[in-house]
Amino acid sequence: MVGPIFLPLATVMGFNRNQSATAPPETKRTTEFDDHLAETITESINRAARDGRSVQITVSERQNAGDTAGNRQFVITVDPTPAPKSDAATPPPPARPPLETDWNPPLRSATSGSVFDMENPIPKVKDLLEKMGISASGIKFELVDDVINNLGGSYVNHLMRVNMPNGWKEDFAVEYIHRNPKITANEIASLNRKPAAPDHLRGV
Repeated sequence: MVGPIFLPLATVMGFNRNQSATAPPETKRTTEFDDHLAETITESINRAARDGRSVQITVSERQNAGDTAGNRQFVITVDPTPAPKSDAATPPPPARPPLETDWNPPLRSATSGSVFDMENPIPKVKDLLEKMGISASGIKFELVDDVINNLGGSYVNHLMRVNMPNGWKEDFAVEYIHRNPKITANEIASLNRKPAAPDHLRGV
């Protein structure tokens, strides 16, 4: 229901307007309260109407335990209904075009071939290190074929081995270096910032 509504308590309690005009003072006070209540309910309806909603008004009677006979109480509930949903569906946000870096499939293990048959990644990594302010002259680079043999067969790791002046050593997969050599250069820079490797870990 949307719009003004007047709910006289005197009428609910068995009185109409003409009767309440000549009623005892107690009933007149009830009528004054009734007018105030009607205004409050009307304001609730108007507020809901401004939002495009309606309200549900429920009137229920209850009798408290221990009340004298004829003592009647009425509970009036004004319950705004939820706002109506728009028929127009909200369009989904525009999809971001896929990037090459969103997902890189894992590398397959090579069962043959040599790292020397691939593009040499060392010059590219050295160039990036120089741009980062790190001299590559004291770093030893070499390409290594790491052949793994086991009962299930064999495969070859194509590696770029780096020996740092501070004693640390690290192997990097050539296939991954070609994907993003900046990552490898940053990892080498991190090794360069480490304190000197202890004797028992030098070259490990």
